[in-house]
Amino acid sequence: MILRLRRRALADVEGAITWYSQQGSTLGERFLADFNRVLSWVEENPFLYAERYRGVRRAGFPDFPYGLFFRVQGQNIDVIAVTADARNPAVWQRRS
Repeated sequence: MILRLRRRALADVEGAITWYSQQGSTLGERFLADFNRVLSWVEENPFLYAERYRGVRRAGFPDFPYGLFFRVQGQNIDVIAVTADARNPAVWQRRS
C-alpha cells in the first residue's frame, strides 16, 4: 500500500510539533516519534482500525492525546488529518 499524507495533515503535524517543542525540550521530538510509529502501524495493517465516519478510520497515538485519521482507497492510504482528541470532530470530518 502507498501512504499519502495530505498537506493539511502535514500542517497538523508541524503545528503539534511546534506547540509541544515550546512546552518542553524533547516533547516535539517525542511527538514526531509517536507520529512515525502510528504511520508505520497504519501502513502495516490499515484495516485493524475501525471506520469512524464515511470510511474514515482513526489510529490513536500511544503517548499523546492525538488521532491520525485516514481513508483506504484501493492501494492508497490517504492521511487526511492528525488532530488532538479534544478537538471538534468536524475538523477532520470536513476533510473527508
